[in-house]
Amino acid sequence: MMTLKTLLVHVEDTPSGKARLEAAIALATEKDAHLAGLGIRPPEPIPAYGAAVMPQQLVRDISKEYDEHMSSLRKLFEEKLRQAGREASSEWQAVTGEPENSVSLHGRYSDLILLGPIGLKQVPDAFRDLAESVILESGRPVLVVPEAGIDKSIGKNILVAWDGSREAARAVSDSCPFCANRTR
Repeated sequence: MMTLKTLLVHVEDTPSGKARLEAAIALATEKDAHLAGLGIRPPEPIPAYGAAVMPQQLVRDISKEYDEHMSSLRKLFEEKLRQAGREASSEWQAVTGEPENSVSLHGRYSDLILLGPIGLKQVPDAFRDLAESVILESGRPVLVVPEAGIDKSIGKNILVAWDGSREAARAVSDSCPFCANRTR
């Protein structure tokens, strides 16, 4: 039976992002799993031809702002882990790239990917369709944590919807770590 050994959580400094991080830490603690936090720095918004004619100080300022944001995400991740006593079994990963590609690629090395809800208005456009894209592209199970977060009993109540399809078989197989020691 499959176990959860490594979890990947997309870290954001939003209320739903913080709730997702807390849920990921709780699940990693319950399953005694390694937790990887992923911070994504979008590609530079200035095309190369634009950067050539822009003042270099402006280009540096934009880059510095991105660097500071990534640093604050790392601090958030590390602080939440410290509060939970989980620093030893975790790692921070910071990448620059398109969010869908970055999470899908890094998620392939995990047993479960934790992402936020699809289509929230306060989420930047670059991340709006992230969950849907990762579900389709990563080849790994994805847990979409609601905006309000979830309690510490992830997987205590399980509902299986079965239509006999390949997708249903894969979903049930991917949910096995939550089904262990459960009765009907």
